[in-house]
Amino acid sequence: MSKILVIADMFTQEPLAIKRASQLAIASGAGLHIVYFCNEDVIGAVENVMQVKEDVLAKMSAKAAEQLAHTFTANEDYSYEVVWADSIHKWVIGYVEKEQPTLVFKTGNRSESLFYTSTDLYLLRECQVPVLISAPEKWRKSSNVLAAIDLGTKKRVKQALNDKILQQAKILADSFNTELHVCYTVPTSTLLKDLGIQYPDEMERNAQQQLKDKISALAKQYGIAQSNFHIKAGDPGKVITSVAAQCQAGVVVIGMIGRSGISGKVFGNTAEKTLSLLKTDVLALNP
Repeated sequence: MSKILVIADMFTQEPLAIKRASQLAIASGAGLHIVYFCNEDVIGAVENVMQVKEDVLAKMSAKAAEQLAHTFTANEDYSYEVVWADSIHKWVIGYVEKEQPTLVFKTGNRSESLFYTSTDLYLLRECQVPVLISAPEKWRKSSNVLAAIDLGTKKRVKQALNDKILQQAKILADSFNTELHVCYTVPTSTLLKDLGIQYPDEMERNAQQQLKDKISALAKQYGIAQSNFHIKAGDPGKVITSVAAQCQAGVVVIGMIGRSGISGKVFGNTAEKTLSLLKTDVLALNP
């Protein structure tokens, strides 16, 4: 990694994104570019809108400098800026296209409902570099890493995404000197299972046998213990969440590929449904 773009938390919050991104940057040898966003609706509230904007940005920049001085040591490589933007995700996507950071880091804003905030979802769907959405709970950099991939796919785009997920997961695991685990969910039918036509344990054994050579090759290529490959039949969201807890994963690396258009925005794809269940940090990659 060479440069990590960090979307700073609001000044009223603990600077979790900055602190966590700093740990990753130190471990991986990357630099940080930290962005504070501001978008106050001052139109109609004052006479000189541009002057107010300049004053707000100047004061926020001073507060940012003070916060960062208390957060970092003199040896850490970072830069920062304060941006007035109507849309955070559009600004980030434009920055990514121009500057090509290796990672975007943001504290997540999740609720008990299905979805993240619109900013989080837009970044996960559209950003062309990996996006790490960090859980707001206490972060432990020593936790293991779980890569969720589709071992059974025949599609080239998904096979390429598998490699991309494993590469990024390997970087994280090596950076923090933790174990890398891999999870594959065997597709099942709830109807066939309820009718006694499909049996999850039998499907798992069959998949394990069919994928034996592929698992062996990936284990050798990425230096992963074969015992760290987990093959489970069931709903992907529930399987990945369960395996993440079982292997004590602090970060789950997942691919954002699925439905698009109106149906995808309304119902979400498999990855987004999985994200709603996970309590870990999530590193999401697009093809």
